[in-house]
This record gives sequence, structure tokens and C-alpha cells, in this order.
Amino acid sequence: MIDSQKSKKLDDSWGLPFKIRPLSTILGAEIIGVSLEKAIHSEIFPSIYEVFLQYQLVLFQDINLVPDQIIKFSRNFGELQVHAIGQTAIASWNSQQGANG
Repeated sequence: MIDSQKSKKLDDSWGLPFKIRPLSTILGAEIIGVSLEKAIHSEIFPSIYEVFLQYQLVLFQDINLVPDQIIKFSRNFGELQVHAIGQTAIASWNSQQGANG
């Protein structure tokens, strides 16, 4: 976990296992150099969560996750709520997986 005695603003000086690029002075940061496939169930996630708490929005580029992996990763942030349109998309994806599997 991140040492709370350091400066309040998270940046590369914190010794994180990835780089942070702030998206603006107010909100958001891009996390660079971490594979979300490996971060789903790893010791890296607490650092990702700290960045989320600091910047309130995190951006990852070049993500190649299937819906089940996205859901597992997202659950690390808390309980998920599915929008009505999302329920239709998930049901469609699940039925396609059953037909292909």
C-alpha cells in the first residue's frame, strides 16, 4: 500500500509498479505499464485503487479483456450495478458463449 507520509499527489516518485499520466489538473489519470489481465487478482490492484481514489477516474489503453475478465476486474472497485441495456448485452454474450462452447 502507498505510504501516507509522502506528498499527497500521486506521481512516479511513489515507487508504483506503473506510470501515472494525469489527464487534467482536476480529474483523471492514465495508468501506463500494467497488464489488466495480471491485475485482476494481484498485489498490483491496491496501487491501482489508490490512483483511482486520488484521481477519481482511471484510463487504461489497449485492453484485451473478455467480458468475464472486465467484470472480475471491475468487482475489485465494489459491487457492480448493471444497467437495463447492459443486462441485454450480457445475456446476449452469455448465450453466444453457450452456443460456441
